[in-house]
Amino acid sequence: PRPRLGFALMKRSASAMEDSVPAFRSFVDEVFNTKFAPHMYASDDKGTVLWSGRLHTFRKCFQLLEQKRRNSADHSFLLLETGTCRDAAFERDPEAPGLWTSGASTVMFDAFVNFYDGVLYSWDTNKDTQDKARKHLSDKTVLVHGDSVAGLHAFLKKHGGSPDLLYLDSFDL
Repeated sequence: PRPRLGFALMKRSASAMEDSVPAFRSFVDEVFNTKFAPHMYASDDKGTVLWSGRLHTFRKCFQLLEQKRRNSADHSFLLLETGTCRDAAFERDPEAPGLWTSGASTVMFDAFVNFYDGVLYSWDTNKDTQDKARKHLSDKTVLVHGDSVAGLHAFLKKHGGSPDLLYLDSFDL
């Protein structure tokens, strides 16, 4: 009887391919869960968690974005945000009061586009807010001063396509 070389070669090739495929790096596991999530709980003086809603919604948001990356390893992300983080001083003081209950999305989105590849556009009508935030963000974040409704409309008309994320979080009316 003839040896089953074809099967043996196929089996060896499959395992060789598995060894050569790089493991998927996860922003959620490597950055979000370690750097951001621990700060996104509101608790009383006894340590009882009072509110953690933002934690779960941001984690799910990043998991859904990562799914796009798994489906297309060379995917470059386009994130659009209205309302720039009011206090982007995370690197200086991650325990800053109010940072994690009313802000920090810009900082997290900036970290995401730096972990993978992409760009974040963030609109705000408050120039002072953007000037403060700029010091804590990478060059992959474009801060746009002006009305987000008009700005988004013009941006999408000019650039077409669909953003991977449209995060509506404006404060100023």
